[in-house]
Amino acid sequence: MIAYIAWTAHGDGLAGILYAITLLMGVYLCVTLHEYGHVLAARRFGIGAVDITLLPIGGVARLKSMPRIPWQELVVAVAGPAVNVVIVILLMSGLFTLSDEAVLNAFKQGITSTIFGGGIDPQMQETIEAVLLGRSFTSYAITLVSVNLMLVLFNMLPAFPMDGGRVFRSLLAMFLSYRRATWIASRVGLLCAAGMAFIALNSGFWMLVFIAIFIGYAGLAEARQVDTTESVRGLTVRQAMVNTNASIPMDTPLTQIFRLWHSNLMPALPVVSDHGVVVGMLHLRDVQQALNQIKMH
Repeated sequence: MIAYIAWTAHGDGLAGILYAITLLMGVYLCVTLHEYGHVLAARRFGIGAVDITLLPIGGVARLKSMPRIPWQELVVAVAGPAVNVVIVILLMSGLFTLSDEAVLNAFKQGITSTIFGGGIDPQMQETIEAVLLGRSFTSYAITLVSVNLMLVLFNMLPAFPMDGGRVFRSLLAMFLSYRRATWIASRVGLLCAAGMAFIALNSGFWMLVFIAIFIGYAGLAEARQVDTTESVRGLTVRQAMVNTNASIPMDTPLTQIFRLWHSNLMPALPVVSDHGVVVGMLHLRDVQQALNQIKMH
């Protein structure tokens, strides 16, 4: 990633390359802090983290489990975007303290016209473009402010399993069963992913297509996992086991073993020694393969 950024900025000389790499490091620092927000919030509820992975499309914090209590999941999900909000506040404080007043007025007018409509004074437009194209603290801070605002807005979309989708699931789980809330959140996330893919295909932003595919696949996969987990919640291993006394002595002929399976219908049976000690498990597919090899010879 660093090599690609350096190659794209090589036309601006060494200073441009260093600025681009520094900006990339700043963006990934914000992404890392976002993920640490999730991790630290989860630790408050006794849930550890496996790792944090940084990807070209963002970052992923893998927790050992998600909080089962809805309000706890809500806190963990919101913690990441909350970190980005704090970063925006700190950067804006630095901008208002250190930046030129004319530059700030230009950006104020630009933000106001973007939100409420209207044109921008040509002179202020030139000021904004000069700052953004320059390599200064102001341009660096404004870029990071924009990145963090986009992280907040994008992550809070109700596209499960993104942060907004988990917030949506946690709110549903306060009134519905956990399984039902996950099913609804995953389907809403699938609709959001389809919308992203449609926008990406019409705008030519191909990276968003891959993000949409990832969101759709991950949401459905987690919904299936929750459905399976909830199906056996409260059951013990003893309740899930199939009780049988069938076993296979080590010196049993293969043909006899095959007949034994017709009366048990088990995919695998324990193999015992002469002293009745279990020495392994024999699967039906292995017996079938052995018989097929014998027939071939």
